[in-house]
Formats: sequence, structure tokens, C-alpha cells
Amino acid sequence: NVIPVILGNSLPKLMGGEKDNDYYKYVLLLLKPWRSLDDLKAGAQSWSDAFTSAELTPYTRQLLANLNVDTECKDAREHHS
Repeated sequence: NVIPVILGNSLPKLMGGEKDNDYYKYVLLLLKPWRSLDDLKAGAQSWSDAFTSAELTPYTRQLLANLNVDTECKDAREHHS
């Protein structure tokens, strides 16, 4: 298993609603191959719709799951310190 470590701030949290667009934007920027913004999403498409329609490989999906676990662990550490 691979757990990528993001230096600096963690990924935004999925909280429901409009704020989730930041999470989807960062995930697509990190994990989907792209050269221009149009490779990530269509002009008026929301980031959540772009994420839903993205064809991420099983490996990439596992990386994302591992990133989320790492973020949850960091949050728990901060909460209990």
C-alpha cells in the first residue's frame, strides 16, 4: 500500500454542500492527469460532477482512500492534543 503524504495543509474535508467543491478540485488536481483546466472539467461543470465522471483507476482510488485516512488521523491527533 502507498500512503502519499501531503506537505502543508491537508485536503479539504468533505462536509456536504458547496464547500465540497474544494475537496473535489484538489483531488482532481492531484490525481487526474491534466495539462489545462479543460482536462479536469468542462467549463460550467461543477467540481463534484467532474469528480463523479472522472475515470480514476483502482490504484488512484486506493491512493485517495489512503489520503483520506491520513487526513482523518491528523485531525484526530490535533483534536486530542
